[in-house]
Amino acid sequence: MTSLPYQHPTLSLHLSDRNLHPILTSAHSNTQLEALTSLATTSLTAHSAAHRLALGHPQRLIVEHGPGHPVLLTTYLDPAAAPSPKHHPAPSTAAHSSPAVAVPVDELAAVSLADAASDTQEPPKHHESPSKSKSRPHTRDSVAPSAKSKDKPRKNPTAPMLVGIVVANTAEEAPEARRAAVRLERVAREVQREWVAEERERGYDTDESG
Repeated sequence: MTSLPYQHPTLSLHLSDRNLHPILTSAHSNTQLEALTSLATTSLTAHSAAHRLALGHPQRLIVEHGPGHPVLLTTYLDPAAAPSPKHHPAPSTAAHSSPAVAVPVDELAAVSLADAASDTQEPPKHHESPSKSKSRPHTRDSVAPSAKSKDKPRKNPTAPMLVGIVVANTAEEAPEARRAAVRLERVAREVQREWVAEERERGYDTDESG
């Protein structure tokens, strides 16, 4: 995982959770780290704006400035964006009849940045950083519910939302930036899987010790 930045030495790579804790970064100085963290903050602001405008869960954000200028690729790895297999709305519902809405960038910018910033600072209930989490979630299958059991049904732990950022110095490096973004996404999903496995194991350990 840590070797990924060395595979793309001309690019800037950064992976963090929504609380801006860096998980992987190519920054070699505090200045570079602050710049990449600022980009992550802006990306989370855009993510919050999309939610406020009822645009759903954005998956990727690309910012281009033309030939000879930097290119920014942002990937959102939000477990909440995964479709629920248990929910199948009827064809007559609004989910199938509502047309897609195109919203200009200036409308996104009009959304209160202060509110969006507060969203990023507020510790989410299910998206804590793997290294900072103190919760002990339980799995649904660890103990079969019975009529005599007074415990609440256990829920599977939810992985934290992660944000991957790749910055290319010029538009000519955009193809390499896309390849790096794909690899960074794989790393992020592996981090999420490991986090869920650890939290699930903690749940079993808590059950046995109790």
